[in-house]
Amino acid sequence: MSQLVSVIIPVYNTAPYLDACLSSVLGQSLREIEVICVDDKSTDDSLFIIRKYQAMDSRLKIIALPVNQGVSVARNRGLEEAVGDYVYFMDSDDFIDHFYLESMYEHAVDNNQDVVINTNWIIMDEAHSKEVPAANPGFDKKDPFFCSPFKVQAFFPRLVWTRLYRRRFLLDNEIKFPILKGKESGEDEYFVSLAEILHCKSYLFPGPWYYYRAYREGSYTYQKITFGHIESYYSLYKELIRRNIPIDSIKLFYAGHLRLDSAEKFSLFQSFMKEIEPHVNNNPKLYVPFDIYCMRAVLSSDSYESFIQKYNPDLSLSFVRDRLKKRSDRIG
Repeated sequence: MSQLVSVIIPVYNTAPYLDACLSSVLGQSLREIEVICVDDKSTDDSLFIIRKYQAMDSRLKIIALPVNQGVSVARNRGLEEAVGDYVYFMDSDDFIDHFYLESMYEHAVDNNQDVVINTNWIIMDEAHSKEVPAANPGFDKKDPFFCSPFKVQAFFPRLVWTRLYRRRFLLDNEIKFPILKGKESGEDEYFVSLAEILHCKSYLFPGPWYYYRAYREGSYTYQKITFGHIESYYSLYKELIRRNIPIDSIKLFYAGHLRLDSAEKFSLFQSFMKEIEPHVNNNPKLYVPFDIYCMRAVLSSDSYESFIQKYNPDLSLSFVRDRLKKRSDRIG
């Protein structure tokens, strides 16, 4: 049986959630799939659970990495083994609706697309025991095509599990996940942004639901570590320069999750800002006020110590405080 879609699932210590994840994938209405689980040297029962499902369904393949290497290595390894016409990357603690893959595949084939984006997902907020529907910024229901990939990159969240990719497109353009220091989060920004920049247009549609455990304790999102995000944006910028891709219309960084709580993060972000300051100044409409505020905050600081004296490591707090002060001064 030929595989229409290869589902790549990196797995690391998500045993409590694997039954829901694998049941939803193997039970998809689209049967012509292969499911590649890449176990990143889990220390819980994750590998045992995966093998249990493999014994029940031959479409599931297992790659057991000898040492823990991070989600980027796991996804890249899965991509190397994939044979499907299209590739879908899923997190091992999430699950999807019954028609999820069939819907994405049909939209890709019917519209001859290398990249399709499903704008519907549910955020599973365990801290408050409630489900929060995600917003769909930048999506126009009257015209699901974004002719400019920069609009997609700028306005729609850079989440790899909202995308289905033609495998040949990824291979031909040598698109892989970056190996980031400390194996932190941030790899999605690089991979998704590079793919959309290299693609002529992406098809967005409101399809079945993806259920995302954003705030699971122990997850990278829950930890809110941002070093990987900074490094990812910096790596993307260097890759665009290496490939001689014009950057005038590309938003090169997003400061929405920025927390400079170490000298190392500060130094990396400052180096990045020094390189792209002319670009930001020449293209201010690409950036929101908070982005520019963060850039100016680090560039005006001689050292991390002087930065801390003036700003909160969570720059969003300093930004709000600064805006409130300016508002108060105007009223006064």
